[in-house]
Amino acid sequence: MSNLVLLCGSANTPGSCHLKCEQRDEHMNSRGLWLNSWQTPTDIPVVTWNNQVRYLADDGTWSLTGKEGEQ
Repeated sequence: MSNLVLLCGSANTPGSCHLKCEQRDEHMNSRGLWLNSWQTPTDIPVVTWNNQVRYLADDGTWSLTGKEGEQ
């Protein structure tokens, strides 16, 4: 679950988040929306569309700190 993010559009929708991730856009990587193979999903924050920072957990929850805590 920590490696699952819902993206807008499809892999061939012009300008979509999904297409940008498929093209390995560095801005999307800095937002945690796609990761390099050596990155651990639970360690990398995801920046949402409204600039909120969340750490995803393997059980499907999220936290503000990357560790067990407030949701």
